[in-house]
Amino acid sequence: PFALLGLGCVVLVFRLGRMLTRNAIGGVAAALLLLSSVEFLLYSRQCRYYAPLCFFTLLLFHEYERSLRGGRHSVAGLCLAATGLIQSHYPVAACMIGSVGLHFALFGRRIAPLRPMLVAGLSTGMLAIPTLVLIAPNLGNLGSAGRNLDIASHFWIALDQINRFALPAAAAALGLAL
Repeated sequence: PFALLGLGCVVLVFRLGRMLTRNAIGGVAAALLLLSSVEFLLYSRQCRYYAPLCFFTLLLFHEYERSLRGGRHSVAGLCLAATGLIQSHYPVAACMIGSVGLHFALFGRRIAPLRPMLVAGLSTGMLAIPTLVLIAPNLGNLGSAGRNLDIASHFWIALDQINRFALPAAAAALGLAL
């Protein structure tokens, strides 16, 4: 099933690329770029959360774009994608669903009606209640080598690592000054 979800990712990337560029060449190029990623191919074969997470994230973006264009059955697709994300990996699901909601609040309301998005959000919330009830006692233990760290501690640790390894503050300040 995980490898099949990986193949589904390729199909969704093709459809998203074609939809966003309004050109089949854009879809083919996006799918070929994804297929040329060795990391994606290796992660898609593993029986872990990687393939479902990629698949449901792409499905969420695909259905969101369809809903902005007035596509039929996009509410059901949004609900399915968001629920699949929550079941795959709830911290990433919170970020992805939150970013789609923020985009809709800032830009989408001018394009698409509010009611279908509310229906999708409420339906997803109702389907997520059992999962959230089951994981609520474990939210304090985020799996950091057996230590119980709260979310704020994880945030500051991640920010420190980004500052040290990915984007040092001095380089960022220099880039902003130029």
